[in-house]
Amino acid sequence: MKFITLAKTQINNIHLYFKKFYISIMKLKMLDIELLNSVIFNIFYFTLSNI
Repeated sequence: MKFITLAKTQINNIHLYFKKFYISIMKLKMLDIELLNSVIFNIFYFTLSNI
């Protein structure tokens, strides 16, 4: 899954990370894939805590 890949990615550029995260969310919405907000935020904050 794209979010899992994002969570495991080393972040060298925080702006690029936000852009990739946003694009991933938009792609999921276009595919009508719904994730709980808690899942999205958990992955997002987990990744940020590893910066």
